[in-house]
Amino acid sequence: MIKGFSIPVPVALVALAALVLGAACGGGDPEKTVYEGRNLEIHVGDPVIAKRAFFSNNDVQYLLEVDDPGTRIVAVNVDVVNRRINITKLRVDAGSVEIGSGRTGERFGALALFQEATTVTEAMPEDETFMPLLWGVFELERGFKSGGWIFFEVPVGLDLDTLWWSAADDIIARF
Repeated sequence: MIKGFSIPVPVALVALAALVLGAACGGGDPEKTVYEGRNLEIHVGDPVIAKRAFFSNNDVQYLLEVDDPGTRIVAVNVDVVNRRINITKLRVDAGSVEIGSGRTGERFGALALFQEATTVTEAMPEDETFMPLLWGVFELERGFKSGGWIFFEVPVGLDLDTLWWSAADDIIARF
């Protein structure tokens, strides 16, 4: 025992080591869950379901709306972290990310944003604005991350439980 303390030394050392390791591994977003692939890791937030979504790109504002009353827009915030490869080229597009139900096998690819959205000049409502976007082709160096929103259109009532990531790595995320 340490003089003046009633905690045995081995217990105190284990507790101290746990605190140090916990602090060293911190810095992650508590709202997101981490999934690791061979080369990348993705941090995925809970899906947000909406009838419309606003975003901007290069000072142009866009509105993404569903035309079919039987569908909804799902926005998912994803961070991609490169911890292992010197540099990796990512292509985040309609074919590289899918969302759906792992139980039923229903999958829906990400929306091709600039083909699906319309430009708008009205003020973007804060509660319906999703920025930044995670979209396009870019390079990600080791030790860096890139993050933003990805959009999907899914049927109303679909039990969303899985995100399939296939951009430079294959990762399955469960909600």
